Amino acid sequence: MRKNYIYSKRIGEVYTVYAVDGLNLDRFVNLVVKNGVSLYKIKNSSNKRITFCVNIKENKKFFAIINKLWYNDSANNLYSAVLDGKKLNLQGGYVLQKIKTAGIFNWVYGLIKNVGLLIGGLVFIVSTTLVNDVVLDVRYFGSGNTLKWQVQEYLSTQNIQKGARFSKIKLDLLADNILAENSSLSFVSCNKRGNNLDIVLELAESSSQIIDNNVKTLVSPQNGIVQEVKVYRGNPLVKVGDSVKMGDVLVDGNLTVKEVEITTNVLAKVVLLCNYTFEYQSPYQDMQDYAIILAQESLGEKQIVNSICTKTKIQDTYLYTVTLQYNVMVHSG
Repeated sequence: MRKNYIYSKRIGEVYTVYAVDGLNLDRFVNLVVKNGVSLYKIKNSSNKRITFCVNIKENKKFFAIINKLWYNDSANNLYSAVLDGKKLNLQGGYVLQKIKTAGIFNWVYGLIKNVGLLIGGLVFIVSTTLVNDVVLDVRYFGSGNTLKWQVQEYLSTQNIQKGARFSKIKLDLLADNILAENSSLSFVSCNKRGNNLDIVLELAESSSQIIDNNVKTLVSPQNGIVQEVKVYRGNPLVKVGDSVKMGDVLVDGNLTVKEVEITTNVLAKVVLLCNYTFEYQSPYQDMQDYAIILAQESLGEKQIVNSICTKTKIQDTYLYTVTLQYNVMVHSG
């Protein structure tokens, strides 16, 4: 049963109203709240629809959790898609939609948005003449700090380094792009602190392996299809499209340098596409969405990229067979 997450909102608070359609809406609410976002003014519009409010300051955190719990490969930027008024189809049969932004001082928020371009232009002209517009250092924080070498590689492709100007960096967009580039991260934020660019990286719970600087071989933890191979140091033994089994060596440290055989520590990343099959039997028809939800709960915290459900009638019952595809990242270095 859904818990009562309603709390008294403060005077002047601005919030966004959302609607979610689907089955097992209690599960949706409980998982979001369990992961740290408060929902309030929850209302049942029908048996398959609820509306609720999220503090506007928690919107980005809300969408980071949505992306983590119900990964949708067709929506690379959930935050922008829904705030633009589009419906977002999530895994598990849920459909998320923004209804409106409201609150006593919502008109102030709207005014700020409308005059933002004008103020931003004036601030840009002034700030570019000041010393604090220059990036003097990039600092990394959070559980994903061990993956900063991958983020540094991406920043270099965007010419974001010491000496760059903050006025030329869209911090929100930068955070979204870093998150989209690395499937082992669940949350990224970029902020200006004085002359420092502070980047917070949080690892996804589905990350398959802790970073180790002394790995001589990178081994597959399970069966799958190779989706991506990046080797910065070491000898790749697989390529994209190869099928691998649990225990197969993906990358080793055996190299030949000037006709001399050496063994070095591996610095590499391999992404695998893996399958999980789940069966659910029911006397009712049209239970595909519910079967997918049960399959996802059975699989646990994995980064699901696709789900397929087939229905087979067996006498007076129906057998629902769900195949989930999910990514597993194996990395070292």
